[in-house]
Amino acid sequence: MSEQPDKGPEAAAQGDGQWPHVVDLLAENEQPIEVDQFELCDQGRLARRRFDMPLEFSFVYDGGRFDCRVDLSQDEAVEVSAKLARLPYTAESPRCREKALRLLSASDLLPSGRLSISEGGWIRFEGRKAPPRPCTPACVMASVVALVLELRPMARLLRQTLDRVWLAEAVS
Repeated sequence: MSEQPDKGPEAAAQGDGQWPHVVDLLAENEQPIEVDQFELCDQGRLARRRFDMPLEFSFVYDGGRFDCRVDLSQDEAVEVSAKLARLPYTAESPRCREKALRLLSASDLLPSGRLSISEGGWIRFEGRKAPPRPCTPACVMASVVALVLELRPMARLLRQTLDRVWLAEAVS
């Protein structure tokens, strides 16, 4: 496998014309660059972002999928949500359901998020946090990490509670 040497921005500028376009866009913009100012188009080119569209992304952490939404045009908040576990039916495990519901009510003490039950019986986390200004990508990620770290002890307690009760009832 042969490696091609890096020819630098001059070669990129002579290639597809992408490099000067990016430099021009960045030079025209006020610094620092906020998340709602640019986006990558389908062709891979950098373009000014339309302000009516929120930024949405997702990631997997500790076995769960987290969905994130940043809408700076309306309420200037980072929102994170995740399905954590299915709430057991009373007929399946009354103790397990009772303990899970206690944890849900205790989640009211979380500063920026809460646990709730969605349609279909899923225990969900929903959190909102205002990112620091200017809202750079690093600020968005810091807000997302803060929300996930806020949830982490509650999610671990929920998992341990559901696992322990299910195991104890299976043995007895």
